[in-house]
Amino acid sequence: AGGNTLIVAPKSGSVVGVSVKNTANVTGGSIAFSPHKASTEFAQSGFPNPTMTSAATVSAASYATVRPGVCTFAAGDTLGVSYTSSTDMAPSSTNDFDVVLFVVFDPDS
Repeated sequence: AGGNTLIVAPKSGSVVGVSVKNTANVTGGSIAFSPHKASTEFAQSGFPNPTMTSAATVSAASYATVRPGVCTFAAGDTLGVSYTSSTDMAPSSTNDFDVVLFVVFDPDS
């Protein structure tokens, strides 16, 4: 699968992590991934924001986590992950990224 895959949250909860694996090492520049709700990236301090750079020892995988309650969402919110890359990020046309968004649902919702 590919493209822009979003999920509609069935219950309220929190984003607790983002994990990324790509098909090739980032050999130039950088790329960062950010979770979002309703097309707006979370901006709370400490939000999960895995980044890969050509300077990293391992640049084909990354993850970041945050405790529950920091990046919250309501039932019905649309959740996803966006990315931002530097203009010199390489390889740019031959690198596929698989991203997993981890959430926990509120037990009382």
